[in-house]
Amino acid sequence: NCHTPDSTTDSSSHARHDVGTIDSDSGQRRWSALTGFDTPAVLGAWSKPPFLHDGAAQSLQAAINAHTSLPALPAPEVDALAAFIQQAEAQDTADMGDLDADGIPDFQDPAPGNACAPSTFNANCAQDSDSDGTSDFEETESADSDGDGTPDYLESSVEDSDGDTFPDQQDPGNDNPCEPEVHFCSQNIPVMRWPHALLLGLALFAVTFANKRRLQVR
Repeated sequence: NCHTPDSTTDSSSHARHDVGTIDSDSGQRRWSALTGFDTPAVLGAWSKPPFLHDGAAQSLQAAINAHTSLPALPAPEVDALAAFIQQAEAQDTADMGDLDADGIPDFQDPAPGNACAPSTFNANCAQDSDSDGTSDFEETESADSDGDGTPDYLESSVEDSDGDTFPDQQDPGNDNPCEPEVHFCSQNIPVMRWPHALLLGLALFAVTFANKRRLQVR
């Protein structure tokens, strides 16, 4: 039985089957004759047309009829089988549940008891990768407020690595205090060396003294 009741596939046994769909255009497997195909699960298959290895079947009925290695079924039975597959999907998915409430049915979830696996981006996962008090889910997977290529969930909204008053999440240059505003950058403030300062002081003194002399002469 290819579609076993528990998982609706015998893929784990590595068995391969030829249900009558192999033809001259099917190619080879590992440079050898193609003897069969891995069995896909029935659950969910109805929602992903086209069907079969080459996409030749546009409907479940066509996929069922393509199993020419099996006795042909009358059209009403083919329709009934297709309807059963659709109904079984809805019922079985509901019965299997979602233990960790991450939006992934347990039968498809590699970690059914961990809401943060396989993805942290669901409302029931509280993971906060940048430790800023906002979960990855709230910051979303794609948001990048400062456009620096690092998503918000990996940049803190409270930490300011370069001390320029802009939190990392709003700062495209987390290690550059001159970015995004140069007036927070000390290297942009002119530094006057003491000889220049002395000369400037003397010049100001001379101007002030000259002005006083002019006033006295008047």
